[in-house]
Amino acid sequence: MKILSSFNSEMKSRNIAGSDQFYHCLAACKATQATKNPELVLEMMALKETKDYYAGRLGLYGDGRRRGHYEMQADNQADMDVNRLGATCQMGEDCSRRCMGLVPERSRPFLSNYIPEWGQDE
Repeated sequence: MKILSSFNSEMKSRNIAGSDQFYHCLAACKATQATKNPELVLEMMALKETKDYYAGRLGLYGDGRRRGHYEMQADNQADMDVNRLGATCQMGEDCSRRCMGLVPERSRPFLSNYIPEWGQDE
């Protein structure tokens, strides 16, 4: 699915601290709205988590550090939890707003392309 791939690429290229869960949720929501098939979206995202599990165990994930089984299991579970949050969106719901609570305050200005008021000075 092109939507999932594009959000994954953006997340990696922008490398904004604390944005992983937001991007997972956003991608799942946008893909669900495009396909109207949340089950398929969650299957695709589960396949990615399986790939990430093995990449993490081998040191081919994120910072290149080899991660243990339990660490990768916890990471995958956290990602799938927010994938489900995104995939259970209502048709027409604003995906950015659905997922905005997943972004730490310090990272919000860097994601103002999704929530414009995050880029405004207070």
